[in-house]
Amino acid sequence: MFIHQVIILLRHALARLNMRHPNIFSRLLLIPLLFLLHSAMGVATADNEKPANSTHPAFKYSETATDPIIEYNLVHDMIAEPDPEPLLRVYGSGRVHVHYPAYMKKAGDYELQLSKQELKTLIRELADDGVIDFDRQAVKHQRDQLEKEQRSKKQESFSYSDESHTVINIRLDEYQKSPGAAKKQKINKQFSWPNLKQDARRFPGAREINDASRAAGKLESLKDHHDLVRVR
Repeated sequence: MFIHQVIILLRHALARLNMRHPNIFSRLLLIPLLFLLHSAMGVATADNEKPANSTHPAFKYSETATDPIIEYNLVHDMIAEPDPEPLLRVYGSGRVHVHYPAYMKKAGDYELQLSKQELKTLIRELADDGVIDFDRQAVKHQRDQLEKEQRSKKQESFSYSDESHTVINIRLDEYQKSPGAAKKQKINKQFSWPNLKQDARRFPGAREINDASRAAGKLESLKDHHDLVRVR
């Protein structure tokens, strides 16, 4: 706010100089100062993310890093030689790279560009869905308990013919879950869960599993985005 006020005052001063004292040296002193203040204002906006509140977490990430800040993959156990390249990579610049393996109908590489706001919204949604704070051991214990309850009630048994693993990697420079939580530096979170979509259907009361499945669905939707352009 202070920088904005200074810029306005300087603009008025420059206008008065133009009218009353058309001295080129006076104007040359003010113009570079205006430029520097504009630059400082831009840097402050780019370097500071809104603090965490009761609705959304806060985070920071590099817009120029060569490594993706989000990776998504779905590994099927029935495939003898799975493609090691992730299905989806999202970079801090907003670039999205989609890779369809050779055994898929849409085999090839595609890209699209997210706006800065779209990328921030995506990260917030993944955080809100619990992917960054996912406690695998605690959720596995909950799942085992729910499975025992189903068996004790002699409910329909489940078996998966095609085992799959959902993997989501998230890399952030800084992350704060809520206002009272500690700020964590250099986040490198890997979420991994077998048969995620099937478990979400099987255990509708398991909130963490269903939230994670919703997060994976959002990343899946990027693979079929209408703005994708084939690059290879």
